[in-house]
Amino acid sequence: MSCANQGGRQAAEGASQPDKETITGLQDSKPVRIKLSIKDARPMSQSFGDIEELRLSDAYANFVGIPGYIKVEGDTLYIIDPVKSTGFYAYLHDGRQLFSYCSPGSGPEDFGMLFGLTVDDTLLSSFDFSSRALVFVDKNGNFAKRIAVNPMACGAMADKSGGIWTNYSNQQLETTKLSWRATPESEEIEILPVPEYLKGMTAISGQDLSRLDDGSINYCPVLEPRVYGLSDGKAWLKYELDFDGLWPDEATIAKEYSGNDWASKFMSFPITTIRVEENNRWLVVSFDYEGDKYLHIFDKMRSDGATYRDDRDFYFSPEAVSGNKLYIPTKDDTIEIINLTEGD
Repeated sequence: MSCANQGGRQAAEGASQPDKETITGLQDSKPVRIKLSIKDARPMSQSFGDIEELRLSDAYANFVGIPGYIKVEGDTLYIIDPVKSTGFYAYLHDGRQLFSYCSPGSGPEDFGMLFGLTVDDTLLSSFDFSSRALVFVDKNGNFAKRIAVNPMACGAMADKSGGIWTNYSNQQLETTKLSWRATPESEEIEILPVPEYLKGMTAISGQDLSRLDDGSINYCPVLEPRVYGLSDGKAWLKYELDFDGLWPDEATIAKEYSGNDWASKFMSFPITTIRVEENNRWLVVSFDYEGDKYLHIFDKMRSDGATYRDDRDFYFSPEAVSGNKLYIPTKDDTIEIINLTEGD
C-alpha cells in the first residue's frame, strides 16, 4: 500500500500542497505547510492493501495491553505501555517477548505513568509523569538510572548529546513552554515561551516530544497547529498544519476561548489529539475531529500526501514509522504494519 490502493503516484489527489522546496528538516529550511483535507478524506478500510498483522504474545507474567509508543530496530520492537500494564517492553516481529520491566510504585527504580520512548545503543528511556523523572533501562530490561526534572514538567526527553528537553505545556506560570539543559546538572534555558494568545490557558498535554532517527526531536506543542524541530538547544519551525479553516486563528482563540472558563470552552474545540510520527521519507499526522480519527500520510520525497478517516473506529494513534512501514495499534489487540510504498 502506498497512501492508497490507487498507488503512491496518485496520492497527490486531495493531498497537501506545500511550497515546493526540498524538505530537509534542517534549521535553515523554511517551514512546510501540510494541508490536511478532512472533506476529501479516504476511508482507511478501503485504502490500504498491503498490511501485516502483529499480535504480541500474552504468555508472560507482564505483557503489553495497549502499545503507547513504539521504536523499531531491525526485528525488535521496543514498546511503552502507558495505560494497561505500564512498563518497558521488547518484542520480536513474531510476537515473542524479549523482556519486560514493570515496576509500579514510588521507589527509586519505580514509575507510575510513562510517556514517550527513546532508544539508544544501550539504553531506553521514558518520562514518568508521576515522579517527573526520566527513567532509563538497558536493552536487557534492567533498571539503569533516573534523572529528575522540574516538578512542573508535563513531558521531558533526553537528546543524543546528553541534553534534557522539558515541556511545560502551558503550565509554567505563563512564561516558559519549552526548555533545554545541556547536561542534567546544567541550568535550564528557555527555548520557546508560551504564546501571548495562549497565556492563561494552562492546558496539560501528554508527551509532545518524539525523537527521530537522526537524533533531532519533534515537538508538537499543545493548542498549536505546528511542529518544531529541536537539536543542540535550538528550535525551528518545521511544519505548519493547515486544517483547511477548521483550526481557529490566533485572534479567534484569544477572543473566544480565553477567560476563567477556557477549559469548558475547549471542550468544543474542533481538532484534538494530534500525534506526529516521522522518518527521513514519511510524515504521519493523526488527529481527532468530531469524534473520528484521521490520518494524514505525507511523502516528503514526492511532496504530496493524502488524508484518511478511520471509518471503522478501529485504530489507535500511529506509534512508529520505520523505513516504509507504519505501525498502528488496533482495538482488536493487534498492531497493523502498513506498507506505505504499495504501488510505487
